[in-house]
Amino acid sequence: MRPVEGGWAWKVDPLIFGAVGKAGMCVRLPDLPGPVAVVRGELSVLVPPSAGRDLEALVGRPVPQFDVPGAHHHLMIDHPVEPAAHLRSALAVVSPAVSPVPEGPS
Repeated sequence: MRPVEGGWAWKVDPLIFGAVGKAGMCVRLPDLPGPVAVVRGELSVLVPPSAGRDLEALVGRPVPQFDVPGAHHHLMIDHPVEPAAHLRSALAVVSPAVSPVPEGPS
């Protein structure tokens, strides 16, 4: 975040947009050693509804997708509570042998 007249704006390296989709950028995705899942905001204009299917085609295995209803791209700002539940669901699907993530101090 950075201050701008009238409030705040996202601080982002504009070079990232030139890297997305660059030739050869995705060639190593099938070599990812761990499970893969997508947690996205339902209303995101940067991560499309097809993100899970698109990533599935690139990694060559199932990629479960979890959409946070009513959220845009920045989940923790749009809906700060809901992403935790969706992340728990994603972890349960991709790593079922792992102990559940604790919900808070006991």
